[in-house]
Amino acid sequence: MSLLRKQHLHRTARRTLLHHERRKQALRGMTAEEERWAEVLLAVRLHGDRAPDWIAERIAALAYAGDEAGVTRFMDMAARLDALTDGTRQ
Repeated sequence: MSLLRKQHLHRTARRTLLHHERRKQALRGMTAEEERWAEVLLAVRLHGDRAPDWIAERIAALAYAGDEAGVTRFMDMAARLDALTDGTRQ
């Protein structure tokens, strides 16, 4: 491998590490409340109008699997999605 190629790879790796470190620092600044709202917004972004159905499907699958913590988390997401679509906030 040429010296120029090694230098390029080193710079690229350094930039990637710096980018990920900045992202981690930004996420560390989020409260648990902000993380929960971010989850709901991501579900809406990924699933659009099907977000309520997707959340309901996840709740059913988690309940079937016996994952009470998961059910609670997704029930919270459903409540936040309702608040978001109703224009109210918890």
